[in-house]
Amino acid sequence: MHYLILQMVTGKRSIFLLLSSLLLSVNYMAWSQAPSGFSYPTPLSYFANVSNVYVSPTVSGVVTNYALSVFAALPAGLTFNGSTGIISGIATQALATTVYTVTATNSFGSVATNFTMTVTNNYLDNANKQIHLGGTDVVITHPNGSATGQVAGDVTLYQNVATISGYVIDCYVTTKTVVNVQQWLAYDQNEVSGEAYNSNKPDYFSPQVVFGNGGGYINYELQYIFSGTYNSITKSGVNVVLQNVILNTYDLDGNGNPGALQYNEFNGFNTSELGTFPTVAATYNATSNLTKFRSTSINNTANVTAAATRVRVTYLNLSGFSIVVGSEGLGNAFFSLTFPQVLFLRRLPLQVLLWILTQAL
Repeated sequence: MHYLILQMVTGKRSIFLLLSSLLLSVNYMAWSQAPSGFSYPTPLSYFANVSNVYVSPTVSGVVTNYALSVFAALPAGLTFNGSTGIISGIATQALATTVYTVTATNSFGSVATNFTMTVTNNYLDNANKQIHLGGTDVVITHPNGSATGQVAGDVTLYQNVATISGYVIDCYVTTKTVVNVQQWLAYDQNEVSGEAYNSNKPDYFSPQVVFGNGGGYINYELQYIFSGTYNSITKSGVNVVLQNVILNTYDLDGNGNPGALQYNEFNGFNTSELGTFPTVAATYNATSNLTKFRSTSINNTANVTAAATRVRVTYLNLSGFSIVVGSEGLGNAFFSLTFPQVLFLRRLPLQVLLWILTQAL
């Protein structure tokens, strides 16, 4: 019996020693040869100031050091870990398509691999050009919520609203809040004229509603993104920052009913100006931290683009913004927002202004 137990113990020890020997042999083989099967995912494509980069290499064998070629530096915001080969961070500058070489080394040799990286700048200069929320070539869909855009939580996607520096831009509009809307006449009116209005354009964002007693409002959020990046699951896309953008909000008037004064509320703009002989006044809403542009007349102005009922704001940088459209009284309320192309003549030298005027005569 003792012999049998001793034999079993000895047998287990032999198996243990054999396995240990094999393990040591495998480890020795791994240590005694250069790395192999070395690669990075490629091509790599990111957006500056947006994409969270984390790239890890694939390699067989033991690596004691990773080295990035000195001939091409990573864009600012990204770091390379020489111990792991991991590239991580958020790029803060654009990068044309660049080929990088990384070498993996141990005491028995080395292996090199290449990958390409492109970083697209998400700051694009719109140069005060027009952005189309509708009209020719703009595709309008409702990827989330109802197919009307009229219910809180609905998302309306406007595709191909602008092309800037070769990049196509989309805009999605989220209906955040709907308060005391008795009837929707149009989520976004694309007719040029109709009952009590004219001079509208399809590329304006023109909600038309009927508010109940005491008035009401609608809160929208607009977000600009790179075309084709909207994800209906996350309800987001790859944001883009548009520089030098102008917003005109038109038709801030009334409908003839007592107290039916229309208004807009928004913020984040750099400058604002009222139209000629304005019937609109600006105040600050301390509760919402928004600037309120409110009609001072209950009379309706049929001409949507009348200067007296217009407010113009400018943005040096615009990615997304919130706007409230509302009325303080009962009845119809028509709104029109547009991002027009505007030439600021007042910024030109006097000699140039005089030349322009003489050419127009």
